[in-house]
Amino acid sequence: MTAEKLERTARWIERMDGGIAKLRKVILQDELGICNDLEAMMDNLVNTYEDEWATAVKDPSKRKQFKQFINTEEKVPSSEVITERGQSRPADWPKAYPPAKISYESLVTPKSEWTWVTVARKADMQPNDAGTTSAAVKYGNTQLAVYHVPKRGYYATQQMCPHKRAFVLDHGIIGDTPGGDL
Repeated sequence: MTAEKLERTARWIERMDGGIAKLRKVILQDELGICNDLEAMMDNLVNTYEDEWATAVKDPSKRKQFKQFINTEEKVPSSEVITERGQSRPADWPKAYPPAKISYESLVTPKSEWTWVTVARKADMQPNDAGTTSAAVKYGNTQLAVYHVPKRGYYATQQMCPHKRAFVLDHGIIGDTPGGDL
């Protein structure tokens, strides 16, 4: 007494023994004696339902996982958007990429004047079960991706993916080369 996958209701009811009259008896008069079981299953479903998003909104520790940056409430677009024919769309990716190797000599501030700047706290990082974690931080107009690799330490890099030009590297996967280098 069941329909085939993707079968239209009208075709199913036409070929069912007893047709619409039988269906009325099953649903309205509980001819199969299953209505109480179905009601109990529905009550259980309704009573045990949990809205994961509402829970995340109400729980500050879960809500923290959805912040763009762990060190500020600021928000910036994660990819470059352009306007074309009056509509916004993601910018095309460049076809060629100029080299991005930076040398100490090309930096404006000499290395002797460099200082450490606190951009986040270890407590702001949220490690997963394997102990790894990553997050985006903002420093001025610069975005950084900070990673923790168990037994190796913390690492940081630019947040922008160099070939996609999207600020998403804190969502990436990092690992070792066969030689053990990160």
